[in-house]
Amino acid sequence: MSKQLLFLIVLFFSYSAYSYSDTSWLNKKWRVCGRDSSVYYSIVTHVDTLWHQQMYYTANHQFYMKGQYKDSISRVRTGPFTWYNKMGILTDSIIYQKGLPVYSCRFHENGKRKTLLIYNEKYLATYVNSWDEQGRETTCDTFYQNWMHRECHRDTAQFKGIIRKEDNDWRLAFYYTWNDSLVSDALYKERLCKTPIWYKRYNRNGLVRDSILYHDNGKLKDIWYFYKSGMLNAHDGFDTSGKRISVENWDETGKPVKADTLVRYAAPSEGFKAWQKRILKKINKDDSVDWSYRKNLYGSVYIGFFVEEDGTMAEVSINQPSLYPALDSLILKICKEQDRWDPCTFHGRRERFYGVHSFSFIAGKVIKYQTLY
Repeated sequence: MSKQLLFLIVLFFSYSAYSYSDTSWLNKKWRVCGRDSSVYYSIVTHVDTLWHQQMYYTANHQFYMKGQYKDSISRVRTGPFTWYNKMGILTDSIIYQKGLPVYSCRFHENGKRKTLLIYNEKYLATYVNSWDEQGRETTCDTFYQNWMHRECHRDTAQFKGIIRKEDNDWRLAFYYTWNDSLVSDALYKERLCKTPIWYKRYNRNGLVRDSILYHDNGKLKDIWYFYKSGMLNAHDGFDTSGKRISVENWDETGKPVKADTLVRYAAPSEGFKAWQKRILKKINKDDSVDWSYRKNLYGSVYIGFFVEEDGTMAEVSINQPSLYPALDSLILKICKEQDRWDPCTFHGRRERFYGVHSFSFIAGKVIKYQTLY
C-alpha cells in the first residue's frame, strides 16, 4: 500500500472520529416539526470542538443562517452568525463571544448597512447608529430581543424595540412580538440609553403598572406602583444618591395601609429543592418515550410559564426547544401538571409572574434544572 493511500485512509478515519452531522426540520420559530410543514431545515456538523450549524429555506434551499456553537446543545454561540433572506441577500450579522453578542449589524434589502451596535465584554452598548437605504443617518430604528433582552434575529424574538429621537432625547418602547401590545416605554438622554429620564411599564390591560421618574443624574427619584384596576398601590421616594427616603402604600380602595417593600417571587409552596427533586424524578421515571430512543438524546429545553395572581399556572409552553420533540413534549406535559405556586407579591400587590424552566438532559436523563426569572 502506498504511503499516499495510507495517509488518505488515516485522514479519513481521523476526520470521521471528530465529525458528524445531524439534520432537522424547523418551523418559523425554529421549533422541530415535520418536513412537510417546515420553513427551514438545519444541518449541524460537529468538527473538533465546535458545532457548525447551517440553516436553509425549505422552499428554495437558499441559505437562511449559519454560525457555530461551543456546545452540543446549541446554547453558547461563538464567532460570526449571519442571516439571509430568500433571495440570498445578507440581512443580519452578529459576532458572539462566550455566548454574548459583541458586534451586531443589520442591512437593508439593497445591501446597505441599516444599524450597527458594538458591545463591551459586559454586554453594554458602546456604539450605536442607524442609516436609511441611501446611507444617510436616521433617528429612528427597530430591533429585536429575546426573553433575556439580548439582541437576536426577529424570527426568535420575544420583544420588538422601537427607538426614535424626540427633541434632544431618545424614546424607547418595547412590544411583545406575538400581539404588538406595549410592554414598556421610556425616555433617555442619549441614544445608548444610559441616563433615563422616566420609565413606564404596562399590564395586559394596557394600563400603567409602574411609573418611574429619575433625577438629572440618572438616579431614582420617584416610583409609583398601580393595581391592575389603575388605582395607586404604592409610592417610593429617593434622594439624589438613589437612597429610599419615603414609602407609602394604599389598598385598592385608596385607603392608606402599612408599607411593605419586600419582593416575594413566585415559588412552589413546597420550596424549590423539594419541587425540583419531585419533578426530575417524575421526568426520569416516565417511560412513555422509549428509552432505546431516549438514551441517545443530549440537549436542553426551555419552558416558559406564567404564575397568575391567584397562584395558578398559565401559558406553559416551549420557549426554546431542543432537537428532540418527543422528549420536549414529555417535559412540557409534566410541567403543565404542576400544582399551584405561591404568587409573586410586591408592596403587598399580587403580580402576574413570568419565569422560564431550563431542563438539561444527557443520555435522555434530565440531570440539571434551573428556574430563570
